[in-house]
Amino acid sequence: MAKSFVIEGPEGAGKTSTALILEEVLKHTTDLPILRVQEPGSAKASVYIRYMLRNPEFQDMDATTAMLLYSAARNETKKKVIDPFFRENPEGISIGDRCWWSTLVLQVTDGVDEKYALKMQEPFMDYPD
Repeated sequence: MAKSFVIEGPEGAGKTSTALILEEVLKHTTDLPILRVQEPGSAKASVYIRYMLRNPEFQDMDATTAMLLYSAARNETKKKVIDPFFRENPEGISIGDRCWWSTLVLQVTDGVDEKYALKMQEPFMDYPD
């Protein structure tokens, strides 16, 4: 049975460092396949979206636009990276640096309508399991 771990927290809290450490520990303690993903990122289109979202040129972006971009990046990562990994490795372990929960906290805090944000995240709610 597949397992998923997701590290959540504010910027600079050490999510990526924690995910890297967990990945190393699991590599040394299990023979199961391991996938580490980052949001936004991990899929080709997601990397470009990540660049845009982190670029100071776009810091005045509307909160709903940002949420849609995060959701687009998440969709690419799920469809192109996570889903294929679990199809090929049904016993695999994934380690995520953020997931759809971030949208419900961060983008709603930034002003996105909570019901709209929740509806937009429905396609991703099967990960992590």
